[in-house]
Amino acid sequence: MQEHTPLLMDCGLSPLINYGEFTVPGVYGRSRWMAPEVLEPSDDFSIQDAGETVYTPNTDVYAFGMTILEVITGRSPYSHQRHDTVVILEVIRGIRPNRPQDPAISDNVWNIISACWETKPHKRPPAALVASWLNVACIAEMI
Repeated sequence: MQEHTPLLMDCGLSPLINYGEFTVPGVYGRSRWMAPEVLEPSDDFSIQDAGETVYTPNTDVYAFGMTILEVITGRSPYSHQRHDTVVILEVIRGIRPNRPQDPAISDNVWNIISACWETKPHKRPPAALVASWLNVACIAEMI
């Protein structure tokens, strides 16, 4: 592995938890990185398919957008909010973190982050597209 190569993983936070003879779906994890559909599943959500309905690559793209913000600022998303309950309500209401002024984030990178935070999962860009946008944005900022 090369130095300075970020790795993301969250093996301890699964949408299913095993209680001996049966497995129970649920919402586990850190709300500051969770997509709205995880915090408030749609009306067609069913317990039988919790893992398939709620947790998708689109939820990962949302979380990655929050992670980009955290890496740039050095602060957790919604760091101005002390309680996770308030964060959950803001996410469900469509309130996303404000664009920080310190450190400044370029328009290109902010647009990428904002695209990752689309409320509707199907409107979020695929991870490969986010990666290519970030490459272009980084190259543009070096010039």
